[in-house]
Amino acid sequence: MAGPFLVISIRTLLEYSLDPTAKNAAGHVQSFNRLFQPDALARLDFEHRGVYALLLFHPTADPAIAEYVNGSGALASDSGPRIMVLFTLGVPARAPVALPAGSRDPWMELDRDVHPSYAILRSLFTPKAPPAIPGILFLSSLDVDEESVYVPLAGLQDSSEARHRIATAFSVADQAIGEELRPKRFADDLSVALLRAQVPYVRSDRASTREFLIRAFRVVSRHRGDIATAVNLGMGKP
Repeated sequence: MAGPFLVISIRTLLEYSLDPTAKNAAGHVQSFNRLFQPDALARLDFEHRGVYALLLFHPTADPAIAEYVNGSGALASDSGPRIMVLFTLGVPARAPVALPAGSRDPWMELDRDVHPSYAILRSLFTPKAPPAIPGILFLSSLDVDEESVYVPLAGLQDSSEARHRIATAFSVADQAIGEELRPKRFADDLSVALLRAQVPYVRSDRASTREFLIRAFRVVSRHRGDIATAVNLGMGKP
């Protein structure tokens, strides 16, 4: 089993996008509206050159995924450089934080219906009923307003099955990217690829990714948490 790995808030990555020369970017941008302005999102898209996968789960109700994320250390290798995996975290990660954390997850006792992962998903599908968590929400870009594709992950028995199902979804998404990402076509390309691979999915309506991210960070901030990614997933190569 792999050891702990480092995660960092996507807010910190966006702060560096706003000011790459900053020696200590973490925390110097306090306004959500300024942090998520289009040029910062576009810059991060340009540096990443891939898609985003928001892994949504409850740390107690979905123990197979929690063990996979916190204990296996395989998330970075399973997703590859072209898929930046994001997930909610019960503690701030403005500077790199090692997982698994030594302390108890402060969100473990939250009811599933009020857990930030569920609230984030609900905000995207409103006024329609949201799909159930756990699952993976694929976003083609942070700067392009487009449909999202959600892959449910219900019924996982253990971390091995969780890794298999999640890695399969990542593999299909990587194939859908092809030789070069087409953000405005990715939802269609991924949906076709998932259909061929017989992987269930749900598509959201077209929505503003910027507004979605602002709402998502307001949700986690109310619970003193964060949305983070593994440090070595930060940027893909051209």
